[in-house]
Amino acid sequence: MSPIGELIEIRPEVVEGDLHGIVFLHALLSEDEDVFEKDAARVLDATFATRALRRMFQRLNTSLGDEAADRKGNFIISGGYGSGKSHMLLALFHVLTSPDIGGKWLSGNGIDFDAPESVEVVLLPMTQVELQDRSSVDYLWQPIFEALDYDGFEH
Repeated sequence: MSPIGELIEIRPEVVEGDLHGIVFLHALLSEDEDVFEKDAARVLDATFATRALRRMFQRLNTSLGDEAADRKGNFIISGGYGSGKSHMLLALFHVLTSPDIGGKWLSGNGIDFDAPESVEVVLLPMTQVELQDRSSVDYLWQPIFEALDYDGFEH
């Protein structure tokens, strides 16, 4: 029987004891620039293109495409604890906000996703949604509009 080292390649972070098995989306809001979650290259390098992740990009591509037949405006990412929901969202975040790194990762994994050229990502900690002046929020779109400096819909 062959030794396991001849059958697989052990990732450097496993050998070095620097494995990030759990990601924390709120770390994207951290002032610490060295956190794992903020580094697009490290995150995507450590991201395996699962069937669920591929499906998410496929569905988004369909919805965002110019000739999309199915333009659903929302997506529900569900699953039990540890099923990869946060990692999927983190991968999407970096694909959208770091298009060069994200594009290479998509291409390297054979994922056909045409990321929008101009995108604004709004990160909201859902455990504490408030406006910049710390006032309470009545509607979820209020902090999103505020982050985008958007005054609202025209009538």
